[in-house]
Amino acid sequence: TADGTRFSSTKLANTSRFPAITQLDTSTSFPKKVVVNPSIQKSPSWLNDPRNYHNRGNSGGSGESSLYGDFYGLDDLFTESPEVLEGWVNVFAQWSDEVGIDGFRIDTFRHVNREFWLQFLPQIREVARVSGKRYFPMWGAIYDSDPGRISEWVKSAGLNEVLDFPIQNSLTGYVLDEEALQLALAFDNDDLYTTEKSRYRDWE
Repeated sequence: TADGTRFSSTKLANTSRFPAITQLDTSTSFPKKVVVNPSIQKSPSWLNDPRNYHNRGNSGGSGESSLYGDFYGLDDLFTESPEVLEGWVNVFAQWSDEVGIDGFRIDTFRHVNREFWLQFLPQIREVARVSGKRYFPMWGAIYDSDPGRISEWVKSAGLNEVLDFPIQNSLTGYVLDEEALQLALAFDNDDLYTTEKSRYRDWE
């Protein structure tokens, strides 16, 4: 924090004990020097405050940097902060309410901490429910060919829908090599995604 108090952003992620943004300082609270281009203004305004970002530089694609690093130059938000969570909920809720969106595809899902999703997803579903949308899908894009790794996010992060990347290789193999076994195994793996909530569908 600005006064030198150490804290674990992982352990305090999205809790009331997480330091407020006023307790953070751009010169002492982050691993990298914060550089801001004043000619670039984002909306909503909270996106212009560098304390709402991890400020760790580019992601290496694995380990800690896959969560905290900038993804191909895109500034990585400090999603452990309740203020960022609230801001993002407001953005998605506005899109749903004012534009009439019926669902979302959420890119780079696994590059955000689970604590964020466990609060964000239910809040957006509630926004949709209040507006009269009985089913509001949010498809997590988790680019991985292993159904075990993808389904783990369904079970641990409150995700009800996920893009089925693992079936790509199986379909390609079936079309090019006329190999049906891998395709059959891919469908057998659908059980890996089963949870009480992911099985529920209220389409009408």
